[in-house]
Amino acid sequence: MEAIIDTPIDYPSTEPTYGSGTRMVHMYHLLQGSKYGISRDSLADTLGVRPNTIRRYVKALRDVLVNEDGQPLVVIDVFDRVRVLGEK
Repeated sequence: MEAIIDTPIDYPSTEPTYGSGTRMVHMYHLLQGSKYGISRDSLADTLGVRPNTIRRYVKALRDVLVNEDGQPLVVIDVFDRVRVLGEK
């Protein structure tokens, strides 16, 4: 027969966090209102994350936000600005 242990187990919170998803939606909304894009550093400051996090967010958005030809709608340009491209 097994012994019953009365010590509670400390499980991590199972409540979902939507921080990254919320920040990506916020970033996309900000970008839609910007004609020339927004620098990665500025987006990082606005969203309270690091510039490399913005790069990961852009990669995630590039995978799902594409036009009818399969081209990504969110890019980082040569000036390190994040931009939303118009659909064809």
